[in-house]
Amino acid sequence: MMCLCAAALTLGSNVLMLQSCADRYHLSIQSMQLFFFLTLYTALRACREKKRGSRTAWFAVSGVSTVLLVWSRATGALSAAAFVIPLFMTVVFGKKEKTFDKVRDAASFLVPLALGAVVIMSYNMWRFDSPFEFGQKYQVTTENIAYNTFNLRSIPQAIYYFFFDG
Repeated sequence: MMCLCAAALTLGSNVLMLQSCADRYHLSIQSMQLFFFLTLYTALRACREKKRGSRTAWFAVSGVSTVLLVWSRATGALSAAAFVIPLFMTVVFGKKEKTFDKVRDAASFLVPLALGAVVIMSYNMWRFDSPFEFGQKYQVTTENIAYNTFNLRSIPQAIYYFFFDG
């Protein structure tokens, strides 16, 4: 099911258009999609891996690629979360692994993710005076979007419009 969903996402998205149109705007979208599929592949590979060291390494690479996905285009984090969180939950709450192995697997994904979040938020704070600003306020657009701010109350509404609104 995950492979079918990934293929549908690829064919239904603008990956093919991005291959022929590489300007500065579309380059960040293409980079985000590259790291989305790398995140998904490495997370799936880690879940299937039997060797402890390899499993830990695959989870770490998945965490790093998730950070690079967010740095490429922050909106891709919602799509990645929709795939990675269920996988992560099966690892953490699975019955096959020992508790120590579950903690190690979770840490190998979450530590690079947390370190990357600190780096991205520090960079955004330094460059844009807000840890949640990725440069959207500074785009040349037809309307003044300088008043758009991050608000925790708007997350459910944003998730609804991102995933379920046509």
